[in-house]
Amino acid sequence: MSHAMLQDTEITPAFVASQLQLQGITLDEQDLLQTTQHYRLLFSHAERVMSWPLDEHIEPAPEFRPQAES
Repeated sequence: MSHAMLQDTEITPAFVASQLQLQGITLDEQDLLQTTQHYRLLFSHAERVMSWPLDEHIEPAPEFRPQAES
């Protein structure tokens, strides 16, 4: 999910239910409300991470490729 999508997304039980439905998960009303609270917390943390400025000279970490056992 892009940074812009995080900013424009209102975390409601209907939104969470739609996301869970994509994964084939259904919850009762109480569990859906608790899961919605967790989504809100997750999105608030993600917003903080995504808003952190990065130096344009920072390069991504190299790809890890384990060596084959001999």
